[in-house]
Amino acid sequence: MDKIITMQKNWTLEEKYKQSYVDSCLLAATDENEFQKFRQHPVISTIIENSTKAWMTKAYNYLRQHKPWMIKKLSLFAKSDVVGGAVVYPVKSGVNEVNVSPTTMRYVLIAHYLTRFVGLWPGMKIVEIGGGYGGLCKIIHDLVGFKEYVMYDLPEVQQLQDRFLRHFGIKVTYAAGMEELKSADLVISWCAWSELDFETRKEYVEKVISKSKKVFICANYNVNEDLALLQPSGEIETYGDELCHNILYR
Repeated sequence: MDKIITMQKNWTLEEKYKQSYVDSCLLAATDENEFQKFRQHPVISTIIENSTKAWMTKAYNYLRQHKPWMIKKLSLFAKSDVVGGAVVYPVKSGVNEVNVSPTTMRYVLIAHYLTRFVGLWPGMKIVEIGGGYGGLCKIIHDLVGFKEYVMYDLPEVQQLQDRFLRHFGIKVTYAAGMEELKSADLVISWCAWSELDFETRKEYVEKVISKSKKVFICANYNVNEDLALLQPSGEIETYGDELCHNILYR
């Protein structure tokens, strides 16, 4: 229990949200009724399900222009939204109309950025630091699959990830705390590693991020500090557009 509390303290999220988020994830993972509506929980909505319909429309139009083949796969991606009571909106996918949530559209957009900047291919060992409920993992699995996927997160959140991903028959490895990584093809962290305190981010660089061939991070706090921490592990490129700021990758 002390280790779990310490991990929570290293997270710079407002205190009023931390314990509520952990508790709501654990409840959703262990209670079927709560699992069916967890994406409508106010705290989970604030932390994960926070993309708007207006943003989703912009992302959809961007993908339709830059990755039309991904739009044609929306019916596959949108299967994520049959779980958890997601709020969905209709969009066109080829000749069909598909109901999709803004969060799933965000994960599809992230997958686009991944294919553009670092690449995705079958047989990869992928590590994700802070995996939400497993939504991005599910989209990557839909796109190319993987050899191994390792989640670093709080234990209660890992339980929700496992519950969500098992629904789709997806098997994932869950790291115990910040265990040292031997090697990986890609480390991903979308608005998660960046939210940790300085010393914890530094430890992640030493034990996990530096062990990967490729890195893809969205920095949503102090981007200059994040860059300084990441540079020793390899030259970092940056990217931003109207849909997403401060992508750091190598």
